[in-house]
Amino acid sequence: GTDEDARAVQDFLEDGKLQYTGLQRRGVVSHVFSHINMSYVVYTASLSQATEMFEFASTEEFLEKGTSTAMKKVVKFLTSSNSGSGSGGASQKRRSDGGAAAAPDPKQR
Repeated sequence: GTDEDARAVQDFLEDGKLQYTGLQRRGVVSHVFSHINMSYVVYTASLSQATEMFEFASTEEFLEKGTSTAMKKVVKFLTSSNSGSGSGGASQKRRSDGGAAAAPDPKQR
């Protein structure tokens, strides 16, 4: 459920000793790879300090890094959500300056 998903994200951030604010569930992104149906539960948060745990990049840089189709869908979801036209979102964290940080999905379904 939603509480279980949020707890998994919080545990991931806290296990990494990351200070964060504004953890928010943004929604779900569905993706089919071959015959496998996947749903990515998307959360956003702001990190309070720099960390070597993530590689930070602008949205454009992130999309140019050989990003999977599933993660491109998550980024598109987040960017459309930020403009007010989307609904829904993964284990994708966004910086307040619009950059994105990729992280392992702590609870992929």
